[in-house]
This record gives sequence, structure tokens and C-alpha cells, in this order.
Amino acid sequence: MTTSFHAWPDERLWNQSFQVTRLLGIIDFGGADFTEIHEAIQRITPGDDESWHREWYRLGALCERQGHEAMRYGNRLTVRYAYQRASNYYRAAQFYLPGSDPRKLPILHKVRDTFRTAMQHFDHPCETVEIPYENTTLSGYFVPARHAMGRLPTILYLNGLDSLSEEAYFTVALPASLAGYHCLVFNAPGVGLTLYEKGLSTRYDCEHFVTPALDFLLQRPEVDPARVAVVGESFAGYLVPRAAAFEPRFAAAVGWGASFSWGSALDPEVTHPFETLPPPVTPHRLAFFGARDAEEWVKIRAQFRLADVMHRLKCPYLVIVGTEDFAYAPVQEAIRMCESAGSQLKKCVVVERSHGLGGVLHCQKDNLHVLHAYTFNFLNEVLDYRPKTTASVAHGDPGRAMQS
Repeated sequence: MTTSFHAWPDERLWNQSFQVTRLLGIIDFGGADFTEIHEAIQRITPGDDESWHREWYRLGALCERQGHEAMRYGNRLTVRYAYQRASNYYRAAQFYLPGSDPRKLPILHKVRDTFRTAMQHFDHPCETVEIPYENTTLSGYFVPARHAMGRLPTILYLNGLDSLSEEAYFTVALPASLAGYHCLVFNAPGVGLTLYEKGLSTRYDCEHFVTPALDFLLQRPEVDPARVAVVGESFAGYLVPRAAAFEPRFAAAVGWGASFSWGSALDPEVTHPFETLPPPVTPHRLAFFGARDAEEWVKIRAQFRLADVMHRLKCPYLVIVGTEDFAYAPVQEAIRMCESAGSQLKKCVVVERSHGLGGVLHCQKDNLHVLHAYTFNFLNEVLDYRPKTTASVAHGDPGRAMQS
């Protein structure tokens, strides 16, 4: 398997290498800095989770101190970017810590709190929201379109198995805003503090938490109710089509990754499939699925299958995978999902190394621009949307499909 970050070429360290690539991928959106990442990885002992935690936490604290110092001088630029980067470095610091580690929850709070400090200095709105769900709420962020007016197309975003909504601001919410879309990201069951503070694991019938989020969006006057798309990455390659299959109000669905089945159907001849598929069962995976041990995990994840669901999916559907994705049979899974979808308009994009831009890894973390290009080209087309820009408004260009 190829990874974009090669400082740790040992195949056993592919996940740590991928996590570095993941940080490199958000540099363009203000979420990290190349030299800071380079400084951290020089101090990390490859394969040592404790040194991984120590060095990313150290870097997060350095950025946080830089931001705090800048506050004394009213230096909003440095405050914003220092706290943004601190949030993502803290996210990396907690990544391999199990939920039982007493450092896990405080660092997750730091991820949230440093991001919200940065928010106070954004040059564009980013609203903290609470979505009603059963007897609690799910925290998230609503980011309005940057250069548009009126009731606009909106993206409801679903995180992957280990991503957080603060990171998703840089991955999807900010790019969506710049592309002319409103965007909602939130900590669904299984995500971040919803899992580790509220104790809510994910569920196979994800429509039970996606529908309340959609209801929340449709109550907002700036959202065009006829043009809400559900988009999601990694594990959400399963969640997105499932949610759209059971929620006909979605106008489009886009999966950044393909997960046709998480059950033993992956390989019915293997008694314990979790022993053969990377990455292995981890404390986080057990907690994410609400399993007590690996044996129960196998039973629970068997519910996460789309074979009996995809025919219900009717809205336009796009699935994007890279040929060097570490997920199980990504190209075959994507083709299988597209072929079984009930949508009249469906598209499978396979990003290959020969295309020349990268974007071949899991969820295109090695080049998010590739992911954004395919996603917004598709959404603009199926939603009949051509956003105005600041320049076009200034020059009197009325644009297209932008009126409320």
C-alpha cells in the first residue's frame, strides 16, 4: 500500500503515516502548518503511541500559547490560526488513546475549546448548534455560504469512525461555504464527545439521528428545503446511502468512501473476520459500535449492511474512492453500491495514481482538492446550481439558480 507520507515506510506503521497525511491535507484550509508537522514527526518514535501523543500534544500547547500571547496585542490573525492549528494537533494527540485513558476526555475538550476560541476571530460566521436527539442534544456547527444570498443548497455532513466535527470544518464546512453551500457538521452518535462524554455509540439505523439533523436544517430560513444533500466520509460511506434511502427529503447523496457491508459478508469463510482486516479491533472501535469485546463487535457490525437497503435509494448518488484506499476492496465495494442503488442518476468515481493529482488514499486525504472537485461538480449539476461569486456580484452578473 502506498501512502503520501513516507518518513515511516515500514508497512506496520501505515496508519501513523496516514494520520500524518491527514494533517497535511488540511494545511490549505488553515488547519495545520507543514513545518510544525515536520517538527513534530522528527520527535515521534515511529510506532510508539505514547510519543505520538506527547509530541502532538506539545505542538498543540505551543500553538495555543502563541494564540494566547497574540490576544494581548489584539492580533486577531495569529489568534485565529494558532487556535485552529492547536485544535487539530490536539485531535491527533488523542487519536490512539483509549477511552479508558484519563487524558482522553480532557483532550477532546481541548479540541472543542481551542476551535471555539478560534471561531471568535473568524471573518465569516460559524454558529455553534445543538440538535435535539432523543433525551439529549448533538453538538455541531452551522457554517453559512460565504458569497451567496437567499435560500441556498445545503450540505448535511456525516463524520467517519474517528473524525471530529472540528476537523470537519476544514475538511468540508469551510470548502462548502466557499463553494456557495451552507453546511452542517455535528457529533453524531459514535463521534467525539457524543461518544466519550454522553456514552452514545453509533447505530446501524442511522436515520434515527440523521432525520433530526435534517429537521433542524429545514427549520432554518436560509436553507433551501428542496436542495439538501447528505455527504459523508469513511464509515459514513455506509451511513450516507442508508440515511438517504430512508429519508426521501434529501436531494442528493455523496459518499467519500464505500462500505457496502461491515459484517461477516466481507468474507463468510473467515470465522473471526476482524483478525484479517486492517485496521484491527481497537478500544475505540469497540466503543464506537457499543461492543464489550471483539466477539460482540463482530455480531453488532453484522447489522451494518446495505444489501437490503440500496434499492430504496432514489436521489442522485455519487461515491468516490481511491485505488490505494486501505478500506476493504474499495473499488469493488463502490461499484457494488452503485450497481445496487435505486437511483436513476448514480456515479462511481475511482481516483487512480495515473491521474497525476493524488487523491488516491482513503477519503482522498492526500489531496482534498480532488475530492472537492468531484463533489461540487456533481452537486452543482444535479441541484442545478451555479453560485455567484463576490466578483460576479460586483460586476452585476446575476448568476444562475441563486434566488430564493
